Amino acid sequence: DGILRPCGEKTYDCLKDKSTDYILQIVERPGRDGMFIEVSRLIVHYLSILPDEITSKEYDGQSLLRRVMIQNTARGANYNMIFDNKADEYVKNIFSSCGVEVKNMNLDNEILKLVLMKKGSVVPVRQGDDVTYLCRDVNGYAVAIPYNDEKVLNESFVGITLSTNMLNVEDKSFKVLYLYMVETGDIKKFAYIAAEFIDLENRENLLSNPYSWIDAWNEMFGNSKKKYMISDVLAELAAFKEMYKQEKSAKWVGPSHGTHDIVYDGGVVEVKSTTNKKNTYVSINSQFQINPDENEKLFFVRLEPKPYAESIDSLVESLTNMGYSEDELEENLSHMGYRKGNRTRKQTYDVLSIHSYKVDEDHFPVIALDDLNSLSNSKNIVGYRFILDLSAVPYEVIK
Repeated sequence: DGILRPCGEKTYDCLKDKSTDYILQIVERPGRDGMFIEVSRLIVHYLSILPDEITSKEYDGQSLLRRVMIQNTARGANYNMIFDNKADEYVKNIFSSCGVEVKNMNLDNEILKLVLMKKGSVVPVRQGDDVTYLCRDVNGYAVAIPYNDEKVLNESFVGITLSTNMLNVEDKSFKVLYLYMVETGDIKKFAYIAAEFIDLENRENLLSNPYSWIDAWNEMFGNSKKKYMISDVLAELAAFKEMYKQEKSAKWVGPSHGTHDIVYDGGVVEVKSTTNKKNTYVSINSQFQINPDENEKLFFVRLEPKPYAESIDSLVESLTNMGYSEDELEENLSHMGYRKGNRTRKQTYDVLSIHSYKVDEDHFPVIALDDLNSLSNSKNIVGYRFILDLSAVPYEVIK
C-alpha cells in the first residue's frame, strides 16, 4: 500500500545488508496459496547465519537463495508439513535438497556465544550425558571433545585447525580433539563447522576417520593449496640430511629466512627438485638464488612416489638421531604448512638421486638487474625468472 512499516529487529538484522533484488526474490515468489510468513522468515534466518562462502556459491548460475526459493515454490502447494506445525522441518528439507544442511542451528547458536566469553575461560555444553567444551583463549575460539585415541592430529583446513590437545578443566587434564580458529576468522563459518563437530549424530564417523571429515569440509568450502609441494619439502630434507652428514655446521633455513635453503660455515646450498625421471630443468626465481661469490652449491634432487620409502616423518627422525635440533626442524615444517600430526608427512617418496653442482660463472649465468634495465627505456624491471638446463653442467654425485 506504499506505506513504510517497521519490521522486527531480527528480520532487520537478517536483511540490513541485502540488496533490493535479494529481498524481491523472497517477496515475489508466493505460491498459489500466497506466502507463508513463518516459512519465509525461517528461510531468511538460515540464510543469514550460514557462512558467506556457502550462500554465495552458485550452481548452474543459481545462488543458494534462488535454489531454495524455487524449491519452496515447487513444494509449497504439495506439502502438509507447514500446516502441521512443522515449518522448521519443511525448511530444513528444502535446504537439504539444495545440498546444504542446517540441522544443527541450535548448536550453532551455542557456539556463537564464544564471542561473548571471557578470554581464558572454558564452558561445558551438555547434550544428555555427553559433555563438550567451548574454549576462549587470548587469540581465538575453540570447541573441544574428549578423545581417547593415541593418534596425533594437526590439520589445517578452510582457515580452521583440528588438532589433538590437552585440556585443563577444574584441575583435571585430559586429551581432546581441539577445533580452533583465530578470532580474526569467520565466526559464522566456524560455528557452522563446529556444530557438526560436536553433534552426537556425527561423532562416531568423526572419531573413526577425522581425515575424511576434514576432506568433506575442504570439498564444500574449497581450500587453498599449500605454499610448498610435499615433494619439494622432502627434497630439501633429503638434501639437508646429506649435507649435514658432511658438515655439522649446516642449518636448514630456507623456509624461515628466504634466500637460500641451507647455509654452513663454508657457503650456501640452493635445493631444486623434480619428479620427472628425465629432464634436468631447474627454475631460477630471482637474482639472489645463484651467486658464484657466495661459494654456492646447487643440489638437484630427483624423486618418485613409492611405498615404504622416505617421508617427512622418517627424515625428521633420521636428522634428529644424527643430532640436529628437532625443534628447528618442526619450526620450519610448521612454517611450510606441515605441522606434526599432518597426514601428508607420512607420504613416501624414493630419493632416486642427488647431484651437486658448483655454481660458477662458466656454467651459471649471473644476470644483474642493472644489465636488464639497460635494455629498457623505462628502467622498470624489478625481478626475473628463468629456466636453466643442467644437462651439460658438470656435477658430483651425492646419492
